[in-house]
Amino acid sequence: MPLIILGIIPIIVGIAGGNFWVMLFGIVEAVSACGDLMVIKNITSYVPAAKDVVYVDHPTEAGSVVFERA
Repeated sequence: MPLIILGIIPIIVGIAGGNFWVMLFGIVEAVSACGDLMVIKNITSYVPAAKDVVYVDHPTEAGSVVFERA
């Protein structure tokens, strides 16, 4: 959602309105949303072995931790 609201929409508005700064803001926010897209890709590509699964953001490093209940 941040990619759409803070990235794509300001890029379109900046181009349509001819405002370079709004377009630049949208580009910076769209590039920043790449981390969110990588997290979504990792979560959706993970195939759990159990039915009870909890995804948690890693407390000290980039990434996430998956807990499964067998």
